[in-house]
Amino acid sequence: MNWRSFCLVFIVSIGSIWGQQYPRLPQLIEAGDLQEARSLVQRELAGAPGHPELLYWQAVVELESGRTDQALAILGPLEREGRALPPHLLLLGRVHESREQWPEAARIYRQVVGQGRFPRARFGLGLAEFQQRNYDAAIAALEPLASGQSAAEVSHLLGLSHFGKGELPEAARLLG
Repeated sequence: MNWRSFCLVFIVSIGSIWGQQYPRLPQLIEAGDLQEARSLVQRELAGAPGHPELLYWQAVVELESGRTDQALAILGPLEREGRALPPHLLLLGRVHESREQWPEAARIYRQVVGQGRFPRARFGLGLAEFQQRNYDAAIAALEPLASGQSAAEVSHLLGLSHFGKGELPEAARLLG
């Protein structure tokens, strides 16, 4: 599975936290029918403006369409106003990742990690710290995940972080 596919699966699975009031949306997004998904979200938002799940899916559609400015315009105000729920924050972190805004991605992921949930936030934090060459912070974020589901991806990023620190034996063990 490539990184883009992994992210899409993650994004769609996080959307299920709300109980799937709109089960057709993830199906449309996974099928790549973003125009139909956008139309459905717009119709639903007309009757329920500001609905948290709809705003999430609206931002997903924009991100998947490559329109990161629009996704940020949807999620940014929720975060600034303190109305963002963990799925919004995780998606916002992903938007910053896609824009290579690593300090912002790290800041967002730290908020979610601070709530003690969502291993994806830890991985995102580790990635953002690694991209900023904050290898100690990347290692600290990733080590709790080393034996989890995504152990291969975590070990790889951990290995690269140790390599960045010049800890070659540990890097070789994790990357080998």
